[in-house]
Amino acid sequence: MRAYVAEGIPIITHESHKKYYEEQIFKTPHTLNPDRLQKSKRPARFETFTTKKVLTDGNKVIEIHHMPGNGHNAGLSLVYLPKEKVLIEADAYNPAAQANAPVVMPVSPYTENLVETIARLKLDVDTIVPIHLPADNRRVTRAELMRMAAR
Repeated sequence: MRAYVAEGIPIITHESHKKYYEEQIFKTPHTLNPDRLQKSKRPARFETFTTKKVLTDGNKVIEIHHMPGNGHNAGLSLVYLPKEKVLIEADAYNPAAQANAPVVMPVSPYTENLVETIARLKLDVDTIVPIHLPADNRRVTRAELMRMAAR
């Protein structure tokens, strides 16, 4: 992210993360091995949101939604591609390596929060892209999420 800031690219994040990025990530000196941001000294630019941010080029739409009530992180958010019916998330649902893995009980409260968020926002999701493994880049379906959430 420091390289993006050095190029003048704005950081899109939930408003609760701005101070952390500003004060901890982008202002921390990198003097032993200076990176592009250390050399440019460019201040970070932010585009923050509280509940939803929509990005579009007139054809493609990307929605970023805050996930209130998630105990992992106060600003945890998901990305939704409505045309493709794809949801991209991290830390809310970490599917098993195999789609037919047994349901683990109790269900993670983070997974419960994701299921509730999808329902509350009425997102039409076919595919879930988890950022973290062990799903190993396989197609994760909404049906699998619902099974793992014991629904």
